[in-house]
Amino acid sequence: MAAQIIGTALRLPVFKVELGDVLSRTEQDTEAVIGGVFASADASGAILLFKGAELLVPRQSRAERRERLAGRVAQRPREDLLASKNGETDPALSDLLERSRRHDRLVIFAAAPTGGLEPSFARRFDVVVNFPFPDSTARKDIWRRTLPGDARVTESGLDYLARWLRWPGSTIRSCCEAAASNAAGEGVPMQLHHVATMLERGYRRRVPPAYAGEAPFSKPTPEGAASVEPLPEESRTRSGAPQVLRRTGTKWALSGALIAAGLGAVVAITRPTVVSQTNTNARAGVVRISYPANWRPGSATATPQLRLADELALTAAAPARGSLLVGRTPAESANALPQSLIAGLAARPQIVKIGPVSLYRYVSSPQPGLRTSRAVYTAPTTVGTIVGVCTTTEAPASFISNCEHVLGTIRLTSGSFLPLGLTTSYAHTINAVITKLNAVRSRAGAELAHATNAQAQEIAAATLARAHAEAASDLARTSAGSAWVANTALANALLMTANAYRALALAASRADPRSYGAARAELARAAEALSLGFAQISRLGYRVA
Repeated sequence: MAAQIIGTALRLPVFKVELGDVLSRTEQDTEAVIGGVFASADASGAILLFKGAELLVPRQSRAERRERLAGRVAQRPREDLLASKNGETDPALSDLLERSRRHDRLVIFAAAPTGGLEPSFARRFDVVVNFPFPDSTARKDIWRRTLPGDARVTESGLDYLARWLRWPGSTIRSCCEAAASNAAGEGVPMQLHHVATMLERGYRRRVPPAYAGEAPFSKPTPEGAASVEPLPEESRTRSGAPQVLRRTGTKWALSGALIAAGLGAVVAITRPTVVSQTNTNARAGVVRISYPANWRPGSATATPQLRLADELALTAAAPARGSLLVGRTPAESANALPQSLIAGLAARPQIVKIGPVSLYRYVSSPQPGLRTSRAVYTAPTTVGTIVGVCTTTEAPASFISNCEHVLGTIRLTSGSFLPLGLTTSYAHTINAVITKLNAVRSRAGAELAHATNAQAQEIAAATLARAHAEAASDLARTSAGSAWVANTALANALLMTANAYRALALAASRADPRSYGAARAELARAAEALSLGFAQISRLGYRVA
């Protein structure tokens, strides 16, 4: 959690690496993986987060700790701090810390509580932060912050969770994410019984009796949305706030880590390369951007084939030279780039979030004999697509990172950014399909519910089968763009529903009660599949009513 807060504040992505998974490989594979991780972080400017870093913390017995505190045991040499159980130094861990020391960007090591660090080991890090285990007040704050905005959990429910579940922040967050996913699959706001389900299924915990006045673990009846007030800023300083331990005196020469795996962790940190403060503003049409003092307005001639409106060009001086071109196209699709520009870029874009701005990123493919590096960024908005082109011939990794930082300052004076992957044409198509289907479901569904004989049941069920099959066919032919996986799932669920109604009609025509009951059970399963399909559409950012 702390690492993500830092990444958001610095407007940098966070690469998460499970240290235990990396170190479980062969020595050669481990070295290759570690090298690849640092190379990727260097190229993108990302923050590195190594989870499970308690493997780095030197172990000592209680007797040794007591003797050391009493001054009866000499301090161990630093090269022995990473000794494995057989007393030999682990080369993989030594290599990891050495790479961290040389890395000029932020490196974070997240560890579970270890009971404190030896001073000689702590000196390897620039900053060591100890997150004390949260008390019930802090746990309630964490639950409040982590629950989805539309969660229907009352204040008494938050009190109950905070008192009974003595969890660190990272575990609370994992439980909330799992419960929210479960609620989304049902197509309803998250409620307390979803948390209970995760406790029983995912965490293998016995659910205790409900607190007085509520019965949260039974199937709920519809209720009004609970009002969850935002946590006041001053609450950050109450018990449970992290304690930061800093070295004094000379400049720190060793790389560090912010060991921060949520609350209840020991933490350590490196100094990143600092980008010049963005204190100069520029505007072209509806696009407004801030850039560092050592950048200058330039000529917008880098990519004339784009034919951008509201063009704005900037150039960066030393130490990392390059140029940034920003503009707007009238196209609604964020992927509508000229083929001449896409030809030298990666086939599939990445999605990056830089501060409040989310963009598609196309990185240039390596070209033999060419030194120019280019990254193209697009972001769909209600007034067209914002396009940014970062180009450099020197220090590509450093400049591209700085260029992304500037792109993260883009603001619109008119219109608003759209969630990535969304297209208005797909939204209109799916609305038309579902509206048409709902009309049949309402009419034929009522006829089926009030049918007084088998023939009426057969006719109504057959009508519903045809309507769902037609809707499935319409969606299958729809160009859904980045939503194609969710669209396929929804189309398959509609087809599954059509088959269930077809079986229901056949059972009614044969006056077969057993087959009719089996078809109704299949309809229930199809309804669950439909809910999951709509939940997938909703998670992409489309509003599903």
